[in-house]
Amino acid sequence: MRSNPLPQTPNTMMDYPVVLYTDMKFGIVEEAITAGHKGWIKFSGSYWAAKLFDQSDRATIAPGTTVLVKGRQGNSLLVMPVQQEQHPTHDRPSGGSWFSPLTSQVA
Repeated sequence: MRSNPLPQTPNTMMDYPVVLYTDMKFGIVEEAITAGHKGWIKFSGSYWAAKLFDQSDRATIAPGTTVLVKGRQGNSLLVMPVQQEQHPTHDRPSGGSWFSPLTSQVA
């Protein structure tokens, strides 16, 4: 007989803890995200399942939309649409993407 039981795995997403990010991270929606339904985003060079950070929000986030990644719950990222003042275009390198590392150029 086993003396130490195996650890329980969570049964639902609600059982996974929410991990919030402290810095601003951005992704691009690849498949629409709606209330109650996950979509897909490209984030940090990989594709991730994503759902709305605010589950009471009834918005649909369309493909091509930039989203703010607020955190993670299990294997899903928690996102919200980017407000104009949060948009990272000022950090975007010329001809690059938000996911490429920024490099300094010596003149």
